[in-house]
Amino acid sequence: MAQLVWTVEEMILAADFADNRDWKPVNKGTSGVEELSDLLRMATFYPVAVRPENFRSLNSIGRKTNNLISSHPARNGKGLRTSASEIPVVERFVEDRLVMKRVANELRERIRAGTAAVGDADKLYRKYSAVLDAEADASCHRKSETLDVLETVCAVDSRTHSTVVGSIVSRGDSLDCDLCGFDFEQAYGRLGRGYIELHVTESPAAAGGDDSEVLPVCSNCHRILHRGRGTTVDVLRSALET
Repeated sequence: MAQLVWTVEEMILAADFADNRDWKPVNKGTSGVEELSDLLRMATFYPVAVRPENFRSLNSIGRKTNNLISSHPARNGKGLRTSASEIPVVERFVEDRLVMKRVANELRERIRAGTAAVGDADKLYRKYSAVLDAEADASCHRKSETLDVLETVCAVDSRTHSTVVGSIVSRGDSLDCDLCGFDFEQAYGRLGRGYIELHVTESPAAAGGDDSEVLPVCSNCHRILHRGRGTTVDVLRSALET
């Protein structure tokens, strides 16, 4: 019987499972593996008549999840083999995590409702990319212009946040505050892992353009930056250095 390759939809659900576990290796006994196996066996991506008895077994779930984990930048290529089809899925989780989490959630809902189909992944990705962009536009407003700097209250939209954070992680840099050095993971452990806020500054002449600076900052520094008309990045940096 021909091997039933993993669909993109199935790999997204396995990658979402890995993301929920901070991309740590799994085995067939790991909590959540059996639940994912049951979910994928419930899906109608492949007719039951053509499936082998071990279709999406606990062992196969473990292998595929570990393959996806090996593609994550934080793993530096360590682990099991990876395939060309797995890498783009992981890259999207790194670059567009919020979108991919929503895609995974709806895929689970569609499987349970019996309406999931091959090809859903791309459609849902486009759908939630547009949704997050619209949400960011609706919540974003600009602060009054200071002497030479325009601060954006919304800082960055959700997709840009995922992209910037993913870039920092892929370089192997820590997600600490660029101004005071605060590290959420160091302070809060697993609860703070992967968290940082982003602040954007741009000159009035370049507002809305590409000449902007995105800084990873802690919540305290971010709040102070938006507190007063004259509180710019340079002002706060100088205050912290004195």
